[in-house]
Amino acid sequence: RWTATVKTRKPSRWLPAVRLVATVIALVLLPVIASLVTRPAWPGDESRFLAMAWEMWARGEWLVPRLNGAPVAMAPMFFWVVQAGWSVLGVVEWWPRLVPALFMLGSLLLAARLAVFVFWPGSATLTRRLPLALLGGFFWVASATLLTPDFLTVFFTLFALLTLAWMWRTRDLRVWLLLALALGLGLLASGALILLYVLPVALLAPLWARGTVTMPWNYWYIDIAKATLVGLVIFGFWLVPAAGRAGGAALLLPVLTAPLSTHA
Repeated sequence: RWTATVKTRKPSRWLPAVRLVATVIALVLLPVIASLVTRPAWPGDESRFLAMAWEMWARGEWLVPRLNGAPVAMAPMFFWVVQAGWSVLGVVEWWPRLVPALFMLGSLLLAARLAVFVFWPGSATLTRRLPLALLGGFFWVASATLLTPDFLTVFFTLFALLTLAWMWRTRDLRVWLLLALALGLGLLASGALILLYVLPVALLAPLWARGTVTMPWNYWYIDIAKATLVGLVIFGFWLVPAAGRAGGAALLLPVLTAPLSTHA
């Protein structure tokens, strides 16, 4: 007697993640496309950033952000991303306005991953809902349609915090190299503001990591110091030649001392 055997196919472990990413992308694109179609760049910050990006492009300038020929004490990564897009797409207005939305999308995915490490390590359902909850915030979505570098700061802050959580959960102290990269890129994106957001969390780790397996805190702090130093070195590779090109370090020191990039 022949008996038929029915094989049950296991659901793909990647399917929920793919659905989440597709849903988040669709929800991000709706307000962004609506903004691109219904309004031009607003006078003020948006037109100023566009003017700075265009002036750097026209001059072939990659080191120092400029406005009307004068150097501006502002971190350069936003303009690097804009110029990289223009080199591929041509000089189009919609690309600089799309950049914040792309970093916002990356920030949502980093936030979900951070939630897995820190808040709900055993609940995939809650972590998948976190990006959708953030998209429900008016200011979060509205900021993604504005031409500002703010979401670069959010992205690299979450990237650095994720590496801290990785160090804590895995006890892998080699992750400090990834933290150094996050801090270095964050400094290039937002100036010293990234240090204000990340270092207090790192230094106060014994308080928020209570009740977990004992961490060798002496090595933790050594690695935090090494990561910060290497991050500053990465930042220095831009800051030193940019200061020389701008005519003096004093012109660029506000990037470190007053790092709120959108008001620099």
